[in-house]
Amino acid sequence: RDVHVDHHALWIDPADGRHMVLGNDGGVYETRDRMETWQHHNRMALGQFYNVSVGPRDVYTVYGGLQDNGTWAGPSRTADAGPTNGDWFRVGGGDGFRAFADPEKPDRVYFESQNGGMARRDFETGEWRSIRPRGSSKERIRFNWNTPYLPSAFNSGIVYRAGSRAFRS
Repeated sequence: RDVHVDHHALWIDPADGRHMVLGNDGGVYETRDRMETWQHHNRMALGQFYNVSVGPRDVYTVYGGLQDNGTWAGPSRTADAGPTNGDWFRVGGGDGFRAFADPEKPDRVYFESQNGGMARRDFETGEWRSIRPRGSSKERIRFNWNTPYLPSAFNSGIVYRAGSRAFRS
């Protein structure tokens, strides 16, 4: 109960089998009563990132896609001891993979999720737009779970991605 799924690590105290620490897609959980109740250690910004990138500003924003927890962004530094969970904000949902900020418009972020899902979000204007190639009625376009894509080095409005064939936005 009240524990995130997709477990990755479990430590059982060799001196007290009632005490366990669990690591999963939702963070770190601890029980001292053989799993009757769990304490979620949610004070630190922890996550399992597929990929991380940084934005073009001096105090840059870090962008990352998290296993089972969407795409998130947070500051590289804060006035306090460092970024906490409260400093991070959601960019997109699903399994987050790769994200990047437009170098010419840093409030515009491109991000993806499983099976070729991709979108662009502008945090200045609030605009959100899906970016998905459309095939003809005869063609079925297929994508990998973690679809490769690459921003153009020459035009920040162009994105290349690969599925059952190569695409240019």
